[in-house]
Amino acid sequence: RPGTYNNAVRATATHGNVTRSATASVNVQPDRIAFSCERQGNQSDICVMDADGTNVRRITSSLGTKSKPTWSPNDTRIVFESCYIGCKIVAVSDGGGSQLPLSDKDDTFPRWSPDGKKIAFTSGRDGDKGEIYVMDGDGGGATRLTYNKALDFGSTWSPDGTKIAFVSDRDGNFEIYVMDASGADQKRLTLDPGRDTFPAWSPDGKEILFQ
Repeated sequence: RPGTYNNAVRATATHGNVTRSATASVNVQPDRIAFSCERQGNQSDICVMDADGTNVRRITSSLGTKSKPTWSPNDTRIVFESCYIGCKIVAVSDGGGSQLPLSDKDDTFPRWSPDGKKIAFTSGRDGDKGEIYVMDGDGGGATRLTYNKALDFGSTWSPDGTKIAFVSDRDGNFEIYVMDASGADQKRLTLDPGRDTFPAWSPDGKEILFQ
């Protein structure tokens, strides 16, 4: 994942009876950006480009609106929200090709966990406005994390995978909340008269940026 990793590499050399070790930091730069694009009339697809804006390519081509792409941790697959007579979560390789539906319910806002084993998403499959769920990376084992009559959406994982930030209007206004990855210990972080939405963690997990 892009970021600076202090003392991430350790090298050890031995010559005879003498052993010496040293550490080095690593800076990983993002090389590609996935985004929602309109390339065929009013149809919205998923596109990928290099970090400098070059080599733009469309990797999906199907009916409906496709948005909210998120990379798998190994940068080989992208999950996104595909809406055409309802919404579902779909995966596609970063080079395009066949698309694999991971859900057939009214599911939105997919976000891959840092270890690539889980996907958090929003769904109204149980009759509520929207709740936060997680499912396995292959689409199985969906588990509900929030339970209320308000709208919970926009979940995003902390860098270490132990927390999930999300948006809820359970207290009468859209605010930023955080909970354990299991759904426990749900806490409100903001209290503003405006709409607080779209949380994003800082790479070190100490801060949350939001709109």
